[in-house]
Amino acid sequence: MKLKLWEKSFLLTFSAFFLLLNVAIVIWVVMNFGSQYRQWYDGCQQEAEQIYSAVERIYEEGGNSGEIERLGALYSRSDTFIRVEDMRGENMAADGNRAVTDYLPEQVPQRYYKTGKMDVGEDSYFYFHSASMIETGQSPLVLVYAKDMDAFFDKQRWTTLWAAVIDLAMGVLVGGLLYMAMRKIYRPVSNISHELRTPLTGIKGYAQYLMTKGLSEEDRLFAQQQIISEADYMKDVVEKMLTMENLRGSQIKKSPIPMGRFLSELQEQYPALEIKNELESIRGDETLVRSLLFNLAGNAVREDGKAQMICSGSAIKFVNHASGLTKQDVKQMNRGVPLSRQKTKGSGYGLSLCKEITRLHRWRLHYELQDGLLTALVVIE
Repeated sequence: MKLKLWEKSFLLTFSAFFLLLNVAIVIWVVMNFGSQYRQWYDGCQQEAEQIYSAVERIYEEGGNSGEIERLGALYSRSDTFIRVEDMRGENMAADGNRAVTDYLPEQVPQRYYKTGKMDVGEDSYFYFHSASMIETGQSPLVLVYAKDMDAFFDKQRWTTLWAAVIDLAMGVLVGGLLYMAMRKIYRPVSNISHELRTPLTGIKGYAQYLMTKGLSEEDRLFAQQQIISEADYMKDVVEKMLTMENLRGSQIKKSPIPMGRFLSELQEQYPALEIKNELESIRGDETLVRSLLFNLAGNAVREDGKAQMICSGSAIKFVNHASGLTKQDVKQMNRGVPLSRQKTKGSGYGLSLCKEITRLHRWRLHYELQDGLLTALVVIE
């Protein structure tokens, strides 16, 4: 599938944005992990030192080993394991074991004099030995501290997962907004280029035809008229499509509009339009209402050569003969979808423009076809 120019631009822009977003998320995750690890490391070390101080205080106050045992049991519930040894030998067991309390997992060594992360099999612990904090002989107590790091790593995994979810959500959100914005920007160009392709081909063909030798004056005049007709069509398409794009998403300011001046201009431009008016004024945007009425009047007169315009109550109505239209065509018109050039004598984009103008005013535009008579009814609310 061949991509349009704006689609290629979108993919390039979005890819660059998404790459930068992912780099930023990865950098944040890495820096956050480092920061959290340092905080956790400092917290564990402080906790180990606090436990050591608490054990020393128990001994200094003449406490017994049962208090230290209860302390060890309390910490083990939060995956913090300690072993306390009394180097004086007062509590030494018959087998030479000096431990007052020992909740260390079996695989964690009792003599490891470095503070930090320790990997034991598939498990990881923060390890602390009091020998790394005190000088030998300064205290008769030895504390071995090991804290399971599963909770820390689980938290980091969840942080990484949420970062990935946010990364994806931001990518989808920004990608969607970027897609709609670029589509809106490039849509008029794409639509206009599509609509102009056919008349440009026709103009080129008639221009080449005019270069043919031996053309009669009648044939030359016909070709010239066709070129002018195609040029008028192109002008109509460009004006109406650009107007529609400018209207989308905009807001209007309503003010009283005297109907007399509008109707005089309409009558002057379309002498075949029979006007019956009972309205003094209506509220709306003057420029847009003018465009609406002139488009509806022009469509009606072009279709049949003559038409009626009736303004009364809260409605403006245009009536004309439209033998070439079907009920299906009218349904399409009520949806604001342009008819083909075979069905209309203009570009067909006036229908969409009128629909957009009435929508902005919170009015209603409805077409009806009955017995060959087409009625365009604008309900003013």
